[in-house]
Amino acid sequence: MAGSYDGEWLAAVVTGFGLTEVAVLPASVSGTVWVRASALVEQQPVELRVGLSVDFPAELPVVRLHPWDSLGVQPHITAGKGTVCYQDNEGLLLDQDQPEGLVSWALEHALAELAKGVRGENRTDFTEEFEASWLALPSKIVLHNVADVPQQACELNVIWR
Repeated sequence: MAGSYDGEWLAAVVTGFGLTEVAVLPASVSGTVWVRASALVEQQPVELRVGLSVDFPAELPVVRLHPWDSLGVQPHITAGKGTVCYQDNEGLLLDQDQPEGLVSWALEHALAELAKGVRGENRTDFTEEFEASWLALPSKIVLHNVADVPQQACELNVIWR
């Protein structure tokens, strides 16, 4: 039944989950079906975009925060697009007979990940996603290394010009 879920179906499931101001958005060129919805994350209003690819329910729904930095820069949110990484897909088995459950599960986990970020509980996760996190910073500097990197952690002196 992949590819047979339209925006109205997704809007009904998202509304049933408890999100508000749900509206169907135009499908993407790739055929992904999208809805926009409002939610509260730690009492902060946010706008989410929820998408189903043509391969759904063999693939998890996409949940995006819009705009991506509306809750500040957080780990597990792709800079620019706002895709919330709420589940590692490696080795994941999905119950394709429960498509509504997959959408609800995705929303539950994505909102939980956003809430952890607001509370600062996942700040150490920036180290796991260092490169993506660094690129998301509003002000960053590029350092070019000409020294050998030691095997053990140590203090480095940086000469600034």
